[in-house]
Amino acid sequence: MSKRIALVGGGTGGHVTPIVALSRYIREKHPNTELLWIGEETSMEQRFAEQNTLPFRSISSYRIPSMHSFHKMIPALFRMVRGFFEARTILKQFKPDSLFSKWWPGAISVVLAARSLNIPVYIHDSDVIPGASNRLISRFADHIFLGFEEAKSFFPWKETEVVGQILSPDLPILNTKSDAIHFHSPDKTRVLVICGSQGSRTIHQALVDQMSSLGDFEFIIALGTRNEEFQEVFAQFSNVQAFPWLGESLGDVYREADIIISRGSATTLSEAITFGAKVIAIPLPIAAFDHQRANVRVYEAQWLVTGLEESELSKLWELLKSLAGRRIYTAPRFDILEGVKRITEVLMK
Repeated sequence: MSKRIALVGGGTGGHVTPIVALSRYIREKHPNTELLWIGEETSMEQRFAEQNTLPFRSISSYRIPSMHSFHKMIPALFRMVRGFFEARTILKQFKPDSLFSKWWPGAISVVLAARSLNIPVYIHDSDVIPGASNRLISRFADHIFLGFEEAKSFFPWKETEVVGQILSPDLPILNTKSDAIHFHSPDKTRVLVICGSQGSRTIHQALVDQMSSLGDFEFIIALGTRNEEFQEVFAQFSNVQAFPWLGESLGDVYREADIIISRGSATTLSEAITFGAKVIAIPLPIAAFDHQRANVRVYEAQWLVTGLEESELSKLWELLKSLAGRRIYTAPRFDILEGVKRITEVLMK
């Protein structure tokens, strides 16, 4: 008998791409499984769902205000309650065997709706310091998957399991299309710059300012959704290729890069160290609960990761020079699919 699984997650690439990765793996291994993605209307998650032909339903969205914004609390609570009833209607119609949730503020409404219908709930948190909504909904979860051992202490009341990050099953696949993206200069140190789905204006500008000192390096830069103007700026440098996103070429570029410059996203850092590149991690200083800096600290202690504060970006070119040269590992060091395999195994029971 085929399973039905409802999926929840959205807002940023770090919470959308794991849902895509999980759905692709489930479809590949269990093609009769029915999936439904619940998220926000006209959002990143809806766009990705449509691109991957995943059925999608939306509910009222909201942002959880801080305690210092009491005037925003009442409207948020109103939309949360409305979202609960919308989600309950969707779940009653879909009748899932289980609900899997990544971070998304609206996930609170969906998880509560699932519990009211006795639907088992599973959540995954990527970070060393879990997000507020995941900490809240964890009390209603049947099982909690974690990206880091260090996160266990935030969930003393529930069973947890460390599975690592949810990485795309497409990463190991070579892109043989004619428009595939590759590095072209065998005599230069190859650097991939990938700073999340939105990109980083601050990091991109620092690279522009220091590019005159970086002629011995070749760069491929994933600009993200909010930095399109840098495409024209980077075009003036012969050693730079800049793209809004790398799409199906991401795995190829990971394999070729000697150095990866990223933020402190747990997913990106995990992808980078899996493929064996040296990493310069620049945590976003305004990240909730400072979780990116915590992620970087853990990876610094265990892998080929060097942390650099955003306030020290003027030293980026010096750090790049110190790391110049070919990657140390030439093949993936870990099973890329370890996390997605284990989560799928549990969901399909």
